[in-house]
Amino acid sequence: MSGAYSALAAWFEYLNADCDYEKWSQYLYGRLLSLGVKEGKGLDIGCGSGAFTRAFARLLHELCGRAEKRLWLFTPYLVPDSATMRALMRAAAGGTDVRVAVPCIADKRAVYPLTKRCARILEGGGVKVRAYLPGFLHAKSVVCDGKYAVVGSWNLDCRSLYAQAECGALVEDARLAADLERDFEQTWVQSAPVPKARGTEKLRAALLLPFYALI
Repeated sequence: MSGAYSALAAWFEYLNADCDYEKWSQYLYGRLLSLGVKEGKGLDIGCGSGAFTRAFARLLHELCGRAEKRLWLFTPYLVPDSATMRALMRAAAGGTDVRVAVPCIADKRAVYPLTKRCARILEGGGVKVRAYLPGFLHAKSVVCDGKYAVVGSWNLDCRSLYAQAECGALVEDARLAADLERDFEQTWVQSAPVPKARGTEKLRAALLLPFYALI
């Protein structure tokens, strides 16, 4: 995140320090209804700097604990922190069908070896990870048990979860969740297991590990 944008995000939070975000999210939800969006339940809408984006990490951990049947995620970058990795693996160990779809063709080749490394760790904990074969995948969403849907700009990496300015919404709506699940299933059948890291990629991942939280 650039210095100018960081300053703007921080100023945004300063100006809205006394904002009632519950009322604000309900106002935005009302505006969505007025535009013809089908009625459901808007649970959370957030944007700003890291102070807001950290809420997504907490939300994701909560969904991991709440999920009973399915927890499916789209992310272009799979470099989460250890707490998020453990939350996903705990959900899988508890019997939840946890799946993560990532791209097969990376736009940041230097970082992709870490995606492969994290995929191997998650798979060892029962999480299914596949790479979308036709091209780059930039979708960013979570769908839980055909009931909860999260759509936003967050990536499943440390910077998005804890530092960068991101935005998104959590909605309780079975129809939206069903649409996301159909999209995920169509993507899943066009995906394959994440390729194993080659020797040079393993070396690159090892060199990047000290900077893991910055990627």
